[in-house]
Amino acid sequence: MNRLGFNDHLNVDQAKKIVKEVIKNNKSGEFFISSSNFYLVLQRTAINLGYIEDPQSIHTNILSRNDEIKCIDELWNYVLTGILSPGSNQNYSDSKFFPHLHLTELGKHVIENQDYDPYSSESYLNHLMEINSDLVDDAVKTFLLEALRSFKLNCYFGSIALLGMCAETIFMHFVDEMRKFVKIDMSHTITTTFKNLLESIVPLKNKLPSNIGQNLELWLSEFFNYIRQTRNELHQPIVNSFSREDVYG
Repeated sequence: MNRLGFNDHLNVDQAKKIVKEVIKNNKSGEFFISSSNFYLVLQRTAINLGYIEDPQSIHTNILSRNDEIKCIDELWNYVLTGILSPGSNQNYSDSKFFPHLHLTELGKHVIENQDYDPYSSESYLNHLMEINSDLVDDAVKTFLLEALRSFKLNCYFGSIALLGMCAETIFMHFVDEMRKFVKIDMSHTITTTFKNLLESIVPLKNKLPSNIGQNLELWLSEFFNYIRQTRNELHQPIVNSFSREDVYG
């Protein structure tokens, strides 16, 4: 494990893990980020995670200011997601506002009911970026990034609408890839385009390997119907509101 020296800086992923551990292990649910003790807690957590050397004194802060800022930036992300909120739960006039923070009811629910990684998008995006496919291009990634950003800001309708656009884009990329092998007229609606695709491909199924040609029409129809239903449900939701859990699922 690479340990950082005094003049080195934490990377963003390390800052994320430090803040996550600090929140998870704080039994009171209270945070005062102007307190020197808070920064010592960050440092002790960084030491426990193996990111920095132990200075052998709990009163010696060896985190650089840049390291501290990265942690504070990550802490603020938890405010944006509704896990933390400004103000203390304590009834003191000077602690009702920022820089005091407290764990919200949503935050308590997350900690009590799941491994503490609330609505993480990083692992999903990292997996997506590893997919080497022409179907997942910059447009698809942009739609997903915007959907995740909207989700984090509690804009749920905006998030699902972007997901619908993403689903349709992926399908049209799929059709476009198939045009390399068969002639497909794409000047009509998405349903007509798929019909043209099916009429062009099905006659060729006997020339395909048996594991591909068998049930080809059924497989393509199920794939298209799933994309179409997903797009319709996302673009034109039949409910008036969504919970955070509904959209995340």
